[in-house]
Amino acid sequence: MSKCLVCHEDSVSKLLDFGKNPVCNDFTESEGQENKKFPLILGFCEKCGLAQLINPFPQEELKPKYSWISYNEPESHLDKVADNISPLPNISKDSKILGISYKDDTLLQRMKKLGYSNIKRLDLQKDLGDNDGYGDIETIQKLMNQKTAEEILKKYGKFDVIFSRHILEHTYDIHGFVSSLKILLNENGYIIFEIPDYTKPFQYKDYSSIWEEHIIYFTPQTFKNSFPFLGLELKKFDAYSYPLENSLVAIVKISKQEKKLPDNNILKEEKDRILSFTQSFATIKDKTNSYLSELSKKGEKIAVFGAGHNACFLVNVFGIAKYLNCFVDDNINKRGMYMPGSKLEIRGLSILSEGDIHLCIFSLNPEIEEKIISKNDNLKGSVDFLSFCPKSQRSIYDQLKVKNET
Repeated sequence: MSKCLVCHEDSVSKLLDFGKNPVCNDFTESEGQENKKFPLILGFCEKCGLAQLINPFPQEELKPKYSWISYNEPESHLDKVADNISPLPNISKDSKILGISYKDDTLLQRMKKLGYSNIKRLDLQKDLGDNDGYGDIETIQKLMNQKTAEEILKKYGKFDVIFSRHILEHTYDIHGFVSSLKILLNENGYIIFEIPDYTKPFQYKDYSSIWEEHIIYFTPQTFKNSFPFLGLELKKFDAYSYPLENSLVAIVKISKQEKKLPDNNILKEEKDRILSFTQSFATIKDKTNSYLSELSKKGEKIAVFGAGHNACFLVNVFGIAKYLNCFVDDNINKRGMYMPGSKLEIRGLSILSEGDIHLCIFSLNPEIEEKIISKNDNLKGSVDFLSFCPKSQRSIYDQLKVKNET
């Protein structure tokens, strides 16, 4: 067994080996360019219930080659998050606030509107030392260490509030990352962490949710349970609902709490959920292959809409590239490039109106699916649409169920 990233027990068992996979941001300019591949294994801590990758990809391989690669997070809940800061003890409009990454920018803007002016956001190059500026969260989590924090402390002093949105799940050394934030925090200060909740992806068997850049896969219970192991005390916890995965927000303080492993009932609930997810993989993979194979034999040309990490991973681990004609994406930077692993070309939206594509499978947020179709009337009737999202009304997995029942 491997050592758990949070509780440090040698109790992480291997649940699902996805084989060797490329880095999902490693787009190539020609079909013949090779991608480096690394093993991707999902594990589960038998002691604390935390899902995590075992021996994840080398950190240096995750850094994007292109400056235009970035990722967005849900934000409609951030007004509520900002409103929750003011009532905290020892917080005033003069409090010093720090944002760790660009993912904190819109939350910092909200704090400014509420009257806070003593605000600082770390600069990737000047403060963290990423010289080429191409780094994203994978680079920030690596560079944010004790040495860097001490240098930042010399420049800016300590802070009363530190925001860290969507970084913890990327951390290779979560203890080291949290310790660096503690260096920058006043004695009575607060850290606000936000992470994605993997309850829904595991429950709905959304295999596209696995990503080599997400090292840790929290649920509400494992997130809350992690803080005593990190030398933190949970002061407030909120879960904000979204279609694909909820956003979990925790307000914590530095404190020595008793480290408690979850009781057997909680541990069983966590394990049952992820076992259902991992044990269903082979069956769903086979059914998806059979369904697409039949369509391909009928001469249907199939495209995937959304050349992001979700689709990249799913196409590779399901082994369905042989049934696909291309990827489609409205990001002009990606057009003409080739997807990692599958080596399928990324085309613009216009290919869907040229009559060559019969079926387009979305790999997007279901709410975006409707917007794309409604904005492109010429696509209606000419192309059939399905979705790799289990919660979409167009879910391809619903088609698999219908096929099995007939």
